[in-house]
Amino acid sequence: MNAQRTHVRLLKSLLLPLAAAGMMVAMTTPLRAEWPSNVEAELRKLGHVVEPGCTAKLVRPFFPKNDYNTYWPVDAAAPNKDMKLYPGITVARDVQFGAMPKDLIDIFTSDKGGANKTILVYVPGGGGNKIEQQAVEANEFYDNIGRWATENGMVGVTLQRSATNIPVMIDWLKENAAKYKGNPDSIFIWAHSAGNGPLGQYIGRPDLHGIGVKGAIFMSGNPVNFGPPNANAGRGGPGGGAAGGGARGAAPGGAPAVPTGQIGTSTCTNFGGNGGQAGAIRGPSSVLMDQGATAAETRKNLAGNSPWAWNGKEWVSTGAQGTPPPPPAGRGGGRGPAAPAAATDAPVFTTQDGFRSTRVAIMLAYAELDGGVGDDLQMPAASRAVHDELCHLEGPKAKDGVGHCPTMFMAKGESHMSEVFSIGSSDKTVSNAVLAFINSHK
Repeated sequence: MNAQRTHVRLLKSLLLPLAAAGMMVAMTTPLRAEWPSNVEAELRKLGHVVEPGCTAKLVRPFFPKNDYNTYWPVDAAAPNKDMKLYPGITVARDVQFGAMPKDLIDIFTSDKGGANKTILVYVPGGGGNKIEQQAVEANEFYDNIGRWATENGMVGVTLQRSATNIPVMIDWLKENAAKYKGNPDSIFIWAHSAGNGPLGQYIGRPDLHGIGVKGAIFMSGNPVNFGPPNANAGRGGPGGGAAGGGARGAAPGGAPAVPTGQIGTSTCTNFGGNGGQAGAIRGPSSVLMDQGATAAETRKNLAGNSPWAWNGKEWVSTGAQGTPPPPPAGRGGGRGPAAPAAATDAPVFTTQDGFRSTRVAIMLAYAELDGGVGDDLQMPAASRAVHDELCHLEGPKAKDGVGHCPTMFMAKGESHMSEVFSIGSSDKTVSNAVLAFINSHK
């Protein structure tokens, strides 16, 4: 309960000064393009970690009230499919695009405007869930990205990720784009963290499935290894993966883990993380075998037989927290499925060959508070190696963002999770960069 009271005080410190300033602020000062300074300070207290739950609790007040919890309340037996969740936007939820049960996407389409819109696909990190499930508060995300895409003239698609379903999904989108006002010849795809591995395999192996996108954004993960054998240590291996040094509770630079219940110097605690039932959603994309049928009851038990409650700003427990359940079998503490084992014989055509030959526009992005990013704000060595290798193909006059040479972007003041949780908020540090990249390569 002390952690909850601390969080409430933090929210009041963030919101009350803005309310007191009233319309004078709105009339004389443009909206900030970054988080307020005290939010950034809290992100820095969390440190160089991957912490969806605490980050979501911190930034959730900067978004509209409706989210996935509104669509499928934590204590409801079924979703409210007739609700207009986001004004002016139609959401096609859990659209099946392939033969496997988890071949699912959510499609966000603006009710206004004509057809032939650019399509933006988001490939999530972690366990691959298109709705973040680390904490009940996190269920705003990643609808925020689909909603933001529609607000910027695109069709937004969020993918329930597996190691192999990106090519199937892209083929399905190209065939069905017109049904959702999309342009099959203008598709961009954006991967975060553990999603970089599957996207790297897609971009790097056109010999297997062709390439159906115009641009690819690799955020906080390395898509392909152009460096020495250990260049991707901690980043999911040669195919890419999550940023190194990003485990929950880990201190930067290989220092010992901080005490249980504390992250960096932040007082935030996150019970029921790693997709446990305290944070899991209901529905076909749930991490739970029963699709979350018992998640609400488990949350009540964890909260001392009291329900979770929405206080207008966040979901809070009205009782004492219990011991969080162990993560589902096969997940452990990791951030996604293990990469497939390498074949005994090297393929004739490699992922590196695919990156060298591709004409897909590439963007490489990291957050200042990512693991592996130092005080000098240099991109991790593995990503710099990708940049240098591809720019070398353009010769001495190579320019970032032109030809093979990737666009490089460092999100100052952002963490591994806030960089994607910020999309659709007043913090435009990342969204402006992503939009500029897409607009320059349509």
